[in-house]
Amino acid sequence: MNQGPSDAIEGHAVEATSWRAVASTALISVIVMLPLLLVGSFSPLIRADLDITVSAVGLQISAFFLGVALTGTWLGSAVQRLGPRISVKLALAGTGAATFFIAGFARGTWALGLALFLAGASSALAQPAMAALLVGAVRTESQGIAFGIKQAAGPASSLVAGLALPLVALSLGWRWAFVILGTGAILTIPTLDRHRMWPSPPVVADRRSLRRAWLFILGVAFGAGVASTAPLTMFLVETLVERGISAGRAGWILAGGSLIAVVMRLVYGRLADRRRGRLMTLVATLMIVGSLGYAGIAHPSIPVTLIGVSVGFGVAWGWPGLLQLATVRLHPSEPARVTGIVSSSAAAGAVIGPIVFTAVADAAGFGAAWIVTAALSAVAGTLVLVARSLALREISDN
Repeated sequence: MNQGPSDAIEGHAVEATSWRAVASTALISVIVMLPLLLVGSFSPLIRADLDITVSAVGLQISAFFLGVALTGTWLGSAVQRLGPRISVKLALAGTGAATFFIAGFARGTWALGLALFLAGASSALAQPAMAALLVGAVRTESQGIAFGIKQAAGPASSLVAGLALPLVALSLGWRWAFVILGTGAILTIPTLDRHRMWPSPPVVADRRSLRRAWLFILGVAFGAGVASTAPLTMFLVETLVERGISAGRAGWILAGGSLIAVVMRLVYGRLADRRRGRLMTLVATLMIVGSLGYAGIAHPSIPVTLIGVSVGFGVAWGWPGLLQLATVRLHPSEPARVTGIVSSSAAAGAVIGPIVFTAVADAAGFGAAWIVTAALSAVAGTLVLVARSLALREISDN
């Protein structure tokens, strides 16, 4: 059957709307993650300015994940009622407020932790809103690459944070980077109304459909996985500086690794569109193989460390979009709520990740801390396989 002119125009409009949605979620993802990643990238400068230890920085970083953990489930349900447009605007406003607070008032650990908690809650609001936007605006056969682009924003944020260290923090001062970020977050809000990309008001689904053992295990796996990936962006610079690499060069290495992650998340997203099933198996494989990258970073040799960085960013940090997509595909009618539940469970594990890493680093060195990180990644991959087995059993029983 041939398409008429009006059909062709409508099809073009749908495609344009889809890619506007993808581009918007990518930009928003970068903005809401940058407060956390800038603190990690600027850690040596912040510690010197505030006179705090590595463990203290780990506690502040955990405050971000605590904000996600304590608010994620509730905010996922809120997005299901409010819709993604209002939710995203509120998330950007919260991010802007948090970054301006860091720039102007973070003179000690409590102030920095409070600001990062607010930034975490803002991210917890943004993530389910963006998932709902993609499910509503992007065709099913293109959702893999769409979620891949959205999740590529994570390493893209790390890339920006790495570049901001030599280009902004070392020249203008680390606080100015937060001023720039806050300004960008606020200025982005009015641009969101220019495009007709927002899906219809959400349908509130039956909450009983989310009471699944496999979903709980998947949340725990997500938490262990995030706990293992957090040090990759938070403490890679600290590790490299401790081994004699300058802070500026360490920032460039972080940026380079992040670029690898951006490319690979797009590759994995495209792969997800071509293989509709067995996404969880792919996620588990990436987690388990990626643990070898963390083990490489644990090695004191700089060449081995750099190989580990490449594997860590390219493999171990490539799974988040796939896991989120796999979960959403199992609950397509309630993407915001299910994303909120999984994100909250993930953050609960991620709260302890930086604390454990820095505690081990202070007690036994960065090498031992990276070994613990490798073990967490392997455990996370194993739990994903368990969750997949339970989910398949439940589907077969029904």
